Amino acid sequence: MEDSNKEIIILIDMLNKKSDLLSEILNITHKQTDAIKDSNLDKLDNLIMIKRTYIDKIDNIDSSYAKQFSKIRNLYNVNEISQIDIKKDIKIKFKQLNQQLHEKVENIFEIDKKNSELINNNFQQVKSKLKDIKQGKKVTSNYYRQSIQTEGYFIDKGR
Repeated sequence: MEDSNKEIIILIDMLNKKSDLLSEILNITHKQTDAIKDSNLDKLDNLIMIKRTYIDKIDNIDSSYAKQFSKIRNLYNVNEISQIDIKKDIKIKFKQLNQQLHEKVENIFEIDKKNSELINNNFQQVKSKLKDIKQGKKVTSNYYRQSIQTEGYFIDKGR
């Protein structure tokens, strides 16, 4: 039982690290919302790059977690952590962390979805303005177009 507790604690440590990174991503996602609302594309681009580094770190943790989880499954011949004989408080902690991670990911997903909608709306507005400008240029150029004919159309033969 003591060994299994240590194995699960390793998973819990990984989940804690992942939770911290997800908290950072959530914070960045809120900042992205502000950057989108302010139409600050440089700041948005920078935040996306920072977010990407956190996602890469989470990918590394997930890879290590999968290896550790596979090791535990093979070692104890189980499919789920709940099937292993470990301390109740460790099981509870493990379950709570997984639930918190799930909630954070859902929260990030919802905010990202709203951010995408904001970007789409901004893009449509810019697209509409560009179309109006293009139409205005066309009208202006037609209005100010110089006439090709420099002499009169009618010649007075009576004089």
